[in-house]
Amino acid sequence: MSQTEPEITAGLVRELLQDQRPDLAGLLLGEVEGGWGNQMWRLGDDLAVRIQRMDTTPEPQLKEQRWLPQLAPHLPLPIPVPVRTGTPCERFGKLWTVMTWVPGCPLDQGVIARPEHAADTLAAFLQALHVPAPDDAPGDDLGIGAHPCDSTGGFEHFLGSIDTAIKLVRRRRPLRPGGRWRTVTVYAITSLTGFDADPGLLARWIRGHWGIENRLHWVRDVTYDEDRSTVRTGDAPQVMAAFRNLAITTLRLSGATNIAAALRHHARDTLRPLSTFKIT
Repeated sequence: MSQTEPEITAGLVRELLQDQRPDLAGLLLGEVEGGWGNQMWRLGDDLAVRIQRMDTTPEPQLKEQRWLPQLAPHLPLPIPVPVRTGTPCERFGKLWTVMTWVPGCPLDQGVIARPEHAADTLAAFLQALHVPAPDDAPGDDLGIGAHPCDSTGGFEHFLGSIDTAIKLVRRRRPLRPGGRWRTVTVYAITSLTGFDADPGLLARWIRGHWGIENRLHWVRDVTYDEDRSTVRTGDAPQVMAAFRNLAITTLRLSGATNIAAALRHHARDTLRPLSTFKIT
């Protein structure tokens, strides 16, 4: 943010509401985490203020103000719809919009309790959205969403930076008795040449990535059954993920090589977790 732009604070948003939308100025106001081009502020129970932050031009918000109300009636899921607009002023020289608030939780902070239902719902939304646009619909200056035949330049630039293609074949089987061996083939690309990284070095890097998957992600997904957690309100999913990481790290540092076995060991005696955490 340049020195000439004011910091976007609750006080600034409140002043803008008082000056231009005084009927909404008395509602509770709270900052919403995240965002890039715009910053969101929760306004009461049903509204939010969307205020320009990184965007240097008003076009993105002008598009939203015009087209979101036209899209909303044709979609099976609710989307934010502008209900009031704010104009640039001496206090803040950019656009801002009051929109309906759509309750929910970012995917990286929650879990999908019913994956099949979620997939069907998402598919229905995308199917309703993916229809021919009106003749006066805005164009896409950035090329995002363009047809692949119109994006060959980007693909050629990407492929031109690739120097090495890798094929890895490994055999794996479950640890349980009688588990069958199966072959897994993985393909990868890199900008490193054969002189920069020989096959042995590349194999160590990829094996190191698999080590991260096996030691952390697999434990969280399978041993802790994280994907089926029903905790998804507020910051609770992040807090629970932090607790799981703390438990895994603590067990690793105590010498455990099998987290599932270590959890069963600690569950048999309520004093064992205290001892592991050095709590007396």
